[in-house]
Amino acid sequence: ITSKSGSDNGIVIDPSNYLDGTSITAFRGGVLYVGIGSDSATDQEPFFYDGSADAPVQLADISTGTFGSMGGQWNAFTVVGDKAFFKAKATDETDYFIYVTDGTADGTQRVADLSTPFGGIVGVVDGKVLINANSEDFGLGEELFATSDGGEVQLVKDFTDPGDSSISGNPGRNGVFYLNVYDGNASSYWVTDGSSAGTSEIDFTGFGSVELHKSAVCGSKFFFAAEGPSGPDNSLRQELYSLDASQN
Repeated sequence: ITSKSGSDNGIVIDPSNYLDGTSITAFRGGVLYVGIGSDSATDQEPFFYDGSADAPVQLADISTGTFGSMGGQWNAFTVVGDKAFFKAKATDETDYFIYVTDGTADGTQRVADLSTPFGGIVGVVDGKVLINANSEDFGLGEELFATSDGGEVQLVKDFTDPGDSSISGNPGRNGVFYLNVYDGNASSYWVTDGSSAGTSEIDFTGFGSVELHKSAVCGSKFFFAAEGPSGPDNSLRQELYSLDASQN
């Protein structure tokens, strides 16, 4: 790394444009980060820097107010091939929306009408970005959608009708993603390849409360946390379980 003064291991970015400390992501030979935009000292917007120009490129001024569009996000960018996805809040909007960028200002745009008051990007499977969002086009609350390039958006599953689903999860093996879906009353557990036809519920009959955010795949085994009888009093405690991942 060479600084503007020519010394090694120095600052690479003009100090007048600084990071807000929440996210730096490698992308297309450079880095994406949440930086301070042109409006105020608290205007947090998306930037790209690859050393080809004297200064980083502000990809968009999504919020023209004083509070910025991307404040407080850790791991804000999700990279899929030559595109990166992120959520941001525009001026006078109460919800976040999903955006996609190719690292240029002209190539940064909103993804359809997907808004995320509470959800956001769940993860990536088989080249598709899984998004927990509302969609006016589909007339649904917060459910699971997928897009591969920021263009066409597909509904993966309407889990809660009517109502909203809170969705989290972890990547599996063989091109699948494990989901924890909460409908406001109870959780259910699913596996998906990012398509409607490839989404099915996992049968956890016999297990106690399952927490798929505490899970991992190793080889052919899917490990997860669940409550089970344990200890001398046989009371319910979280324990480590496994399933054959090749069958889910």
